[in-house]
Amino acid sequence: MRVWVSLALGLLGCLSMFHAAYGASQYRNFLKVTSRPFESVPADIALESLAGLTLIMVATVLAKIDFTLIHIAAQLRDKVYYTACGKPSLRPLRTSRLTYMFPDKKQQ
Repeated sequence: MRVWVSLALGLLGCLSMFHAAYGASQYRNFLKVTSRPFESVPADIALESLAGLTLIMVATVLAKIDFTLIHIAAQLRDKVYYTACGKPSLRPLRTSRLTYMFPDKKQQ
């Protein structure tokens, strides 16, 4: 149930954002046709875009997503950078060169 509410709020927020963008585009074209200078976006378009953004943020928070804890450093405390990400191209040159040349020997 919570997922459907989140999905509905997200879609409503996206629809509101697209409508605000379309309204701003139409307002800009109206100003070009009437030869008026652009000063600012009308208040209703600004409020609609803020409401859409708020709906999208609420939908994201309500979605049942397993967010990662902020204190992830506790999990990575004992790891070095090149062992944490596991990319051989990011290992120090000496380590990767010795591993490639002597795969049977353990490193010092």
